[in-house]
Amino acid sequence: MSDEPPLRFPVEVVGAVDRIVSGARARRGWFMHRRANRRGKRDLGLTDDGAWDVIAALTVADYHAGPEPDHHFADRQLWVFAPLVGTARAYLKVSFRPSDHPPDTTLVVWSIHPARFEMRRPYA
Repeated sequence: MSDEPPLRFPVEVVGAVDRIVSGARARRGWFMHRRANRRGKRDLGLTDDGAWDVIAALTVADYHAGPEPDHHFADRQLWVFAPLVGTARAYLKVSFRPSDHPPDTTLVVWSIHPARFEMRRPYA
C-alpha cells in the first residue's frame, strides 16, 4: 500500500470534462472549418463521427491545460486535452459557446490533430 495520498482532480477540470463528454455524446457542437482540422482528423484516421467518439471518451487523465482565455472571444475559455487515438497522441482544443437551447452550451472544437509536441498530462 502506498503512503502517497490519492490524486484529487480539481473540480473545475472534472466539470469541464463532464460537459465536454456530454456535448460530444449528443453531437452538440461543431468542428471549426480549418484545413488543420480536416487534415488532422485524416492523419488520425478519423471521420467526424470518429472524432466525436474520441471526444466523448475523454477522461481527466487526458487533460493537458486550461481553462485558458480564448483570444477570439473574451467571454470564453479554452480547454486542451491529449487523448490517445490508436497509437498516436492527439492535440484537442475545445471551448463552450453559449446557446439558447438547453443545456445552454455547445462545443466548439478548435483543433484536433496529431500532437506536434510532448503533451503534459498532469493527472495521468
